[in-house]
This record gives sequence, C-alpha cells and structure tokens, in this order.
Amino acid sequence: MVSVLACMLFGTISGSGTATSAAIGSLTIPAMKEKGYDKEFAGAIVAVSGPLGVIIPPSVVMIIYCTTANVSIGRFFLAAYIPGILLGLCMMLGVYFIAGIKGYPAGEKAPFKSLLKALVESIWAIFMLVIIVGGIFGGFFTATEAACVAVMYAIFVGRFVYKELRWKDLPEILQKSAMTSAGVLFCVATTNVLAWLIINQQLPMRIGVALGSMVESRFAILLLCNIILLIIGTVIDATPAIIMIVPILLPLVQQFGVDPIHFGVIVVTNLAISMSTPPVGITLFVSSSISGASLTSMIKPMIPIWIIMFIVLMLITYVPAISMTLPNYFF
Repeated sequence: MVSVLACMLFGTISGSGTATSAAIGSLTIPAMKEKGYDKEFAGAIVAVSGPLGVIIPPSVVMIIYCTTANVSIGRFFLAAYIPGILLGLCMMLGVYFIAGIKGYPAGEKAPFKSLLKALVESIWAIFMLVIIVGGIFGGFFTATEAACVAVMYAIFVGRFVYKELRWKDLPEILQKSAMTSAGVLFCVATTNVLAWLIINQQLPMRIGVALGSMVESRFAILLLCNIILLIIGTVIDATPAIIMIVPILLPLVQQFGVDPIHFGVIVVTNLAISMSTPPVGITLFVSSSISGASLTSMIKPMIPIWIIMFIVLMLITYVPAISMTLPNYFF
C-alpha cells in the first residue's frame, strides 16, 4: 500500500510511469523483500503502480494528448485528478486484501508521535512535490526542466540536509540511472519502429472506417475504443499511440456526444494500464530488473490488480462525472 501511495505522489513529480517505477521500485522493492514479501509480488506491485504517474497530473502523456486533440491542458489536468486518485485507492484496497490472504507481514502499528516525527523529518522530501508542481503550474519551468530542478534539489537535500549522500556515491548513482534509462529507451525505440510500420500500413485509418460503419451506440463505441487502446498500448509506447490513434477515434466518439476531455482521461487510463502488460510493458521490464524476478513469474500476482484497474476503467468510461466534475466547476 505504501508502494502504491508513493507511486501516486512521485507521479506528480515525474509525470512518467517508467520514471516512477524506477525511482519508487529501487526503494520499496528491496524493503518488501527484506520484510519477507515474494520478489514476484513486490515487483508486480511497483509495475502496476508506476503508471499512476501517467494518470495523475502533471503528465507528459496528457500534454501530448492535449496537443493532439487541441484541448485545454488546465481542464484536462483537473479532469484526471479524481480518476487517478480513485484508481490508486482501489489498487491499495486490492493490495490490502491480497496481502492478507497471502499472509504477508504488516508491521507494527506506529504511535502518533512516531508518525508526526517522521512527517517532520520528511518535510524536505515532501517539499519537492511543492516545488515541482508549483513550478510547472506557475510557469517557472517546463516539465523537462522540472526534472533537472528535482535532481539538483535532491542532491542538495541528500548531501547538506539529511547528510546521507556522499560525493563518492554519485558515480554509482549515475551508472545505475544510466542503465535503467538505457533499457527503457531501447524499448521506446523499438516500439517507435513498430508504430511507423503500423502507420505506414494505414491500420488506424482502416480501424476508424470499420468502427464508423458498424457501431451505432455510445456504449458500444466506448467499449470498442477501450479494447483498441488496450491492445495498441501493449505493443506501442503511449506517446506514439496517442499521436497515431487519437485523430482517428476522437471524431468518432464526438459524434456520440463524448467530451474530448472525458475521452482523453479514458485514453490515458488505457495506455497507463497497458504500460504494465506484456509484451512491451515498460514498467514490467523496469520492475523485473530491480526485483530480480522473471517477467513471466510476475504475471500471476499482477492479474488481480489488472482486474481492479479494468473495473475502475469501466467506471471512468461510463460515469463521465468522475472526470468532468472538477473541470466543469472551475472552468
């Protein structure tokens, strides 16, 4: 549950499911293994939780959708908060019951004074959220520049405030970061090649024409869009998938009265779920390398969480108020 919550919070900093899985997984997976959790379960939880960084704003994938669909970034960010938090809470509830069934250790209940002390000690780390989110929304720097700010802030706090970071540790940290990034970028590069092949064969256009001729209800078009997005997301990275498929599907759903902001939340949620599914599953690869568990062994413990994510996806799809309440209230 802490891993899921940490991914939700870190997602507001990174805006990337891959970065969230790598950063949080490097901390929580070893801790879970030390407490007696199976490495497969520990890796699986981080693999499915990392994509929460894509759903909870600010998110690079959301900005790509807004640019492609020509919608307001501010409205879209507001629309994604409730769905992202709802998905995270449901996943935490699922993990709670799964861990109870498997008999994983829960640890001792901390007294209030200990919680308060831990909160005070973590203020410097939590303040990074304020700097990143406030800086992006305030227009002080872009999402990419925010990553540089976060790194410099982390080095300063780790070295001079907490005094746990030593200068001689930096080469090893940079080496591990480079190895993780290289594996992720290799997956992205290969999926871009596949995306080019699919676009070259005009597959998205053919799908759009076929859907337009066979679907006659709002319920059916949204269900088919979910299926298509989940399938495409399993083999193509989120950014090229949005650029490739949104211009085809968005006009179709708008004919049935679906708001582009609402549809954007559906698109991002689908692609976030697909980030942890084979065969590409970038967060799956990242968590596997950190936990030491094989990809195939992590599939079984991920299935119950996937089911929970799919149920929440259906709620987001067919209950527009979950997404549209905040943007309609503030705009």
